[in-house]
Amino acid sequence: MRGGCAPASWAGPAAAAAWAPGADARALTGGSRGRRRPDGGGEVLKLRGWRRLAGVAEARALFLEAVGAARRGLPPAVEELGLDAALGRVLAEAVTSPVDVPHFPRSRVDGFAVRAQDTYGATEALPAYLELAGEVSVSQVFAGSVGPGQAVAVATGSMLPPGSDAVVMLEHAEVLGAGGPPGGAGKGRPAPPGGPGGFVPRAAASGGGGAALGAAPSSVLAVLRPVAVGENCVAVGEDVARGAMVLPRGWRLRPADIAALAAVGRVRVGVWARPRVAVVSTGDELVPAEESPGPGRVRDCNLPALAACVRRDGGIPWGLGVLPDRGPELSAGLAQALEADMVLLSGGSSVGERDLVASALDALGPPGVLVHGVRVRPGKPTVLAVARGCPVVGLPGHPVSALVSYELFARPALLLLAGLEGGTGAEAVPGRPAAAETERAGPAAAAARAGCGVAIPTDEAGLTGSRDGPVPAGTPSGARRPGSGVWPGWAPADWVRARLVERVPSAVGREDYVRVRLEVRDGGLWARPVPGGSALITGLVWADGLARVPEAREGLEAGEEAEVLLCR
Repeated sequence: MRGGCAPASWAGPAAAAAWAPGADARALTGGSRGRRRPDGGGEVLKLRGWRRLAGVAEARALFLEAVGAARRGLPPAVEELGLDAALGRVLAEAVTSPVDVPHFPRSRVDGFAVRAQDTYGATEALPAYLELAGEVSVSQVFAGSVGPGQAVAVATGSMLPPGSDAVVMLEHAEVLGAGGPPGGAGKGRPAPPGGPGGFVPRAAASGGGGAALGAAPSSVLAVLRPVAVGENCVAVGEDVARGAMVLPRGWRLRPADIAALAAVGRVRVGVWARPRVAVVSTGDELVPAEESPGPGRVRDCNLPALAACVRRDGGIPWGLGVLPDRGPELSAGLAQALEADMVLLSGGSSVGERDLVASALDALGPPGVLVHGVRVRPGKPTVLAVARGCPVVGLPGHPVSALVSYELFARPALLLLAGLEGGTGAEAVPGRPAAAETERAGPAAAAARAGCGVAIPTDEAGLTGSRDGPVPAGTPSGARRPGSGVWPGWAPADWVRARLVERVPSAVGREDYVRVRLEVRDGGLWARPVPGGSALITGLVWADGLARVPEAREGLEAGEEAEVLLCR
């Protein structure tokens, strides 16, 4: 199953023209000494130094556009799952409701079903008196109806008796003795306590909590507050109307969504198949984690870490082990990896003599390498490519650099392959659909559509975004596509703002991600930098997040607020 990847036949003239939409990709890669692209394009890589480094936003947008072009017209495979296995999966179909939810009017509270007009003007001093004509419990249907001056005791979730249009809460009513107030039931006014038909005290009737359910028929109910039509009731179809959309295509399922599907009777749904991601490490010095390394050798920690990232983000990791730093073996391993939907390759992505990843990828066919080198720390030697229709992210070999680059570039692409438009996703909180796609009955749905995402400052590339928060009503469907001005792959819960405990130095011309620990001081969030370079994995272990230093800044001052990408 290739999922979101195109077959090898995808690499044709049209694809070659589409591989770098909106950008001169040759300017984003290194230059070779006389080496040409397989598709006849210009120079691509230079194994000594960098010609030009791409900005983070620029590189990400270019890569996602190319991934989108590769998978255009080739959606991921679909599988049908029961609700017990569908959590976290992405819907491949829009789900509409075949029924009204609820399909009968019901009470929100324990109380008394009444005609609202019979309670108008009621106060504690001058209650409205109604005949208590019976009761109905959950799962029962009341045999009669509520007439003028009558009430029926109901429980939370009970079906409202015919004739009633509101419910008086239990604590806003009192049950009187069978005789009732002078003049009988209805809107009479009470005699002083102790008179004929006097009140049954609240404490006696319900232990101090108002009237008690289960009062005998022909009792009299004193209503102490008026209710409006529909108050404390759930109308037919108020939650979901018959024929209305419950969830749109491309929605990542959360526990509440599973409940909604169950409520409308959809116990099986079609979801996109999980992308299979090949995870490969390169380097003659690496040994598997279960082996004891000899002199000059180290355990490979990138492969298990990246496999965990893939699993966390909804993919299926396919570990292919360690490839040596030799051209033939590397090319053969890459060719095998391209059978997956996406490839993560760590190590060998820089510009040294033994860094062969970029040239090996470029030899596999167009479009090849899109970006080689990014203005970011850590993660500068990142390679972004599409080979034979399959996205490939060449990550630096240092563990911290590899994990940071994964978050910035690989995760958005993986989410796009998983069926999330534009690489957006809900930590699950999924990208919310446009308002036109979620016209559902009830105020709750409108309220859910009304919230806007968390805005972030404009970065050097002029991109702003909502960090995958709820989309404002009226947002067109295409507003969340790659390069549209959003930060794909992140949800609001992924980011926080925190003040820096100390100054964080940086350099103009690169975007820094500094490991920090978070502290709560005087009700505010503070970030303390964690020492350690990109080769020290424990620095990331002890970090709560990564503070972002914009490319145009020479650093952030102590006390200044920073954006922090949380380590999940």
